[in-house]
Amino acid sequence: MEVYEAIQKRKSTRNYTEEEVKKEQIEEVLEAGRLAPYAGLAQAGREDFRHFFVIKRGSETAEKLMDLFMAPLLIVAAERGGRPAREHAALGYVMENMWLKATEMGLGFKLCSGVSDVKDQAALKKLLGLPEEETYAFEGCSLGYAVSDVHQEERREVPKMQVRYMA
Repeated sequence: MEVYEAIQKRKSTRNYTEEEVKKEQIEEVLEAGRLAPYAGLAQAGREDFRHFFVIKRGSETAEKLMDLFMAPLLIVAAERGGRPAREHAALGYVMENMWLKATEMGLGFKLCSGVSDVKDQAALKKLLGLPEEETYAFEGCSLGYAVSDVHQEERREVPKMQVRYMA
């Protein structure tokens, strides 16, 4: 699948089958997220600034986060804060890359805004085993096989592009 085809076919999946996603598929989606841009100066010299947590439905951790997702998998990405603060933008790139890769693979994907909006970040860091003293931005998504064909459902109309070239 070409990148423009994946962009056009990408959609949020709300209903998933019970079929388990293979570990190799999960790792391909995570690799797409790992390759997303980041704030080079904010993370200079660090290798531990981006983390991924794959949480299976029915696990102990999932029970603690149950109201956030209904898919077979929840993926939480955490990006360490830096100066200048670019971690939220970087996580947007991570999610976009992962969404396009999941679409290419025929997997359902949905952003879970509840992860980025979590009020008790200290509790989330503790649950994920991240250092309490560090600042992180969080983003999440669900991943699984869609109940219906991801690419055949009706899509809403794409807005017209508004471009203005300025001299």
